[in-house]
Amino acid sequence: MNHNLLYLSLNDIKEGSACHTHVFEIVKGLQRRNWNISLYKTNYKNSDPSILERLLEIIKVQLNLLGKLKKIDAIYIRMEFSTFPTALLGRLLGIPVIQEVNGPPEDLFIVYPISEKIASLIKCLIRKQLQWATKIIVVTSELKIWVKNEVGSKQISIIPNGANTELFKPTYSKPSYLPGKYALFFGTLAKWQGIETLMESVEYPEWPADLFLIIAGDGQEKASIIKASEYNRKIIYVGRIPYRKMPEIVAGSMMVIIPKNNLGNRSGTGLSPLKLYESLASGVPVIVTDFPGQADLVRQYKCGLVIPYDNPKALVKSVLHLYKNENTRRQMGNRGRNAIQKDHSWDKRAEQTSNLILCTLKQK
Repeated sequence: MNHNLLYLSLNDIKEGSACHTHVFEIVKGLQRRNWNISLYKTNYKNSDPSILERLLEIIKVQLNLLGKLKKIDAIYIRMEFSTFPTALLGRLLGIPVIQEVNGPPEDLFIVYPISEKIASLIKCLIRKQLQWATKIIVVTSELKIWVKNEVGSKQISIIPNGANTELFKPTYSKPSYLPGKYALFFGTLAKWQGIETLMESVEYPEWPADLFLIIAGDGQEKASIIKASEYNRKIIYVGRIPYRKMPEIVAGSMMVIIPKNNLGNRSGTGLSPLKLYESLASGVPVIVTDFPGQADLVRQYKCGLVIPYDNPKALVKSVLHLYKNENTRRQMGNRGRNAIQKDHSWDKRAEQTSNLILCTLKQK
């Protein structure tokens, strides 16, 4: 029997972003399991829309979905404070609402500091949506604790990020335009990514002389990366790479570095970065900072090294260790690839999501 699901995401979805990947991989996985998906998402004309443009688009998307509500069995919301109207409608109409929570409101305050002026309102709108939700999905066990502290006992399930194991795999040839040996950072260039620590580590004399640092992505830290690359030849900034081109860059690297810091206490709710799963799926060892979620995964499968955050000296030491030990890199890469294929593919995540929604409908 086919079921009708309305899926709402009001995040700024750009191809190649973690949000874009998560949404479309789950949607595709649900469609393979005979779900009829009505996807409603923002679609900005400008690459950097103003606050007014964002507000108008958010209103427009939620007005457009009104006509669908009578024909659907459940609503799936990638929760933001701005998804409040749809959550309210679901409650008023008696439609089961599944809320996917990817982080606390403090994440928004880091990206858009101006939003702190209405922090009390934002937190209230988020708390109400959590209280009304039929079921809640979170990406880390620490985030589950945060939700429980906010709204008490609720039906909360942990479904972390995953990777497309058909797209991210070890069998690609290294792109010819890249140097022979390189470590890689890729993703959104936000302040919490630990970019400053990463670039500082390259300045250490212990950093291998013939190992380049490739940085791929776009965001707040772009200008500082470009500046650093101008006086340090080992840092190569390649800009934003199309999502379908990233797998060969990842597979060609000696290691992927994920040096997230603790800005805004983001680690308090755990970290489950998409790049971690995609790197491991590519058979590449990782270096991650010691935060719940990402560090737990690396330790569990012995597929990389864990270091303290904001510590360039520890980062260089780990880089040098992996650089010198080819056998270690290969073994870690194999363990990571096997782990993602077995337990952490996007298809596995879609199956878990489908089962959860079906369970919700049975309890209706």
